[in-house]
Amino acid sequence: MKTVIVREALIRNMPGDSSSGFHAIILASGRSSRMKCEKSRLPWLGGVPLLSWMVQALSAAGWQAKAVVGPESFSRWDAALPAGCAVLNPDPSRGKTSSLACGVEMLPPNAKWILISGVDQPRLLSLYHRLRDEAERCSRQIIVPTHAGRRGHPVVLSGGLRDKLLNLDEHAHGLRGLLDAHPLEIYRLPEGDPEERQWDLNTPDAYDEALQHFQKNCG
Repeated sequence: MKTVIVREALIRNMPGDSSSGFHAIILASGRSSRMKCEKSRLPWLGGVPLLSWMVQALSAAGWQAKAVVGPESFSRWDAALPAGCAVLNPDPSRGKTSSLACGVEMLPPNAKWILISGVDQPRLLSLYHRLRDEAERCSRQIIVPTHAGRRGHPVVLSGGLRDKLLNLDEHAHGLRGLLDAHPLEIYRLPEGDPEERQWDLNTPDAYDEALQHFQKNCG
């Protein structure tokens, strides 16, 4: 566990560079009755809250992160995260597209690439690095990791799609609808290390399994 804590300390001292044009939006304004607490606050490596860990990990991989949170937790996260990182969605009941729009609105005009992830979809640092490296040379507008032949997460989109992200419609399947509408612009990132698994922390069992996996592979 000491190794994990040291690693996390190093990550905290590696802020992303907003001038690089590589940005990330973490969607963290939803509630989860099955997890019995806010997913963002789930203890992760070294006891660091999950949302804080994701901000740190993305920063270490060269992504400048914004975390979109709801009104009930905004004050807490605004104080806990780096300055300007927490973004308020005043009405999360409007759906994920509203949180995504809130995050995109806060990005600078020079945003070249936008990584989008739910807070319940943590990934190993190696995948965040692979996506950053691929974005440097990709000629398409969308990068999507693949897992078992299917599209995975997080999704990375060109800044040229910013207006489309601002105008996503829940009834048109939101981000998934945008991807379905632009199949020729999608680069499917081949599966890399088998340990770069696709996690969705939707149940206590899934959380426990994912945490054990990260402790094993990030120690």
